[in-house]
Amino acid sequence: AATKLTLAQLPVRGQRGAAVLAVQTALVAAGIPLRGGADGLFGGATWTAIVAFQRSKGLNPTGTLDYRTALELGVVEPPAARIAVFPVQGPCSFADTWMAPRPGGRRHEGVDIIAAEGKEIYAAISGTITTIWRVGTNKLTGNGLRIVSDDGPGTYVFYAHLATFADGIQVGTKGTAGQVVGTNGKTGTHTPHLHFEIHPGGGVAVNPYPAAMAVDACHVTA
Repeated sequence: AATKLTLAQLPVRGQRGAAVLAVQTALVAAGIPLRGGADGLFGGATWTAIVAFQRSKGLNPTGTLDYRTALELGVVEPPAARIAVFPVQGPCSFADTWMAPRPGGRRHEGVDIIAAEGKEIYAAISGTITTIWRVGTNKLTGNGLRIVSDDGPGTYVFYAHLATFADGIQVGTKGTAGQVVGTNGKTGTHTPHLHFEIHPGGGVAVNPYPAAMAVDACHVTA
C-alpha cells in the first residue's frame, strides 16, 4: 500500500516533490483529468483537478488540499476517532491547539471552534446526553454537556461554553447526529466558541482536530 501523508505533509500550491506526486496520482486514479499528467508540481492544473474532485464529492471547492479532501482521496490516514456531523453552524474557524498550554498549568484537551454567538450547535454523534453543566456548576465549562454514543464502548463528546441549550435538552435525552442541542456562546470564557472534546471508549481525550477536519463544515451557514 502507498505511504500515507501526514497533515504536515499535505502540499500547497507552488510546491513540488513526492507528496504532490502522491496527490496527483490519487486524482488520476479517481478519474479526475489532470492536464499535463502527474509531474510532481502543484500548479494550476493540480489546483483545477482538486476543485473538480471536491465538487464530485460535494466538498467546498477551494482547490486547497485540506484534510477532508485528502481523506476522500485516500492519501492520509483516517482520524483516530470519528464523528458523524460537524458540531457548529458556519461561518466558523478552528486550528489544531491540542495540548496547548492553558492557565494554571493545564493543557488544552480539545479543539476550539470559533463562531459568532448564537450560531447553532449540533450533536456530533447519535447518543444520550448523560451530563449537563450549567453556569455556576463549573466556572471553566459554563454551559456544557456530554453525549455518549449509543453504539460501541461508550465513546463520548464533550461541549463547553454554550450560550443556551435547545428546548427539551436534559439528562437522559436521546438524540441523533445533527440535532440542534444549543447555541454557541462564551459562558466560562471570553470569546464565543465551542470547546469540543472526543473521548473514545469513554477514556482519555484524543486530539479531535483530525475528526473535526474530516467533516469540516465551517463554510456551511444554513
